Amino acid sequence: DSQTMRASIELPAWPSLSMMLDSQEYWNEQRGTEFSDLYVASFRYDRQVVGLTTEYRHEDITVDRTTAATDSTTGGSTGYSSYYSSFNDRIVDSGSITLQLRPIKTLSIQPTYDIRRELERADDPAGPDEPATPATELPYELSARDHRLSLRPTINKSFFGLRPTV
Repeated sequence: DSQTMRASIELPAWPSLSMMLDSQEYWNEQRGTEFSDLYVASFRYDRQVVGLTTEYRHEDITVDRTTAATDSTTGGSTGYSSYYSSFNDRIVDSGSITLQLRPIKTLSIQPTYDIRRELERADDPAGPDEPATPATELPYELSARDHRLSLRPTINKSFFGLRPTV
């Protein structure tokens, strides 16, 4: 089940601004039912010589492990390493800033900075003989952080129908 709502403002000679909300519910054999709410905001301003693009993404992921398959053929809902390598609730924040520089008509340079941070709800510290702590009361812990800086020069001229990029 997926629902998407998008709003954007794009006027000539003005910066464009857009916002999106994407809400999904899907089932995974090992993790169970996952509910994901993704919020995206972006800003773009482009002129002849310089342009700026920014984007921010925030995703809340809630996992219901009670719906996971638990038979021995699927491995159950513990000890399985997936793309996210997690079965707990997560919050993922990411963003990027790109500057487009076009000093001459045939060359453009795009420095880009990307950042991503993932928070994961802590595991229950209660022992097997103690009552379980409700998941909503467990704190979030930093589970991943990525930073990337890239520089992409582009030649804005076609050579036999191809536009080379380094």
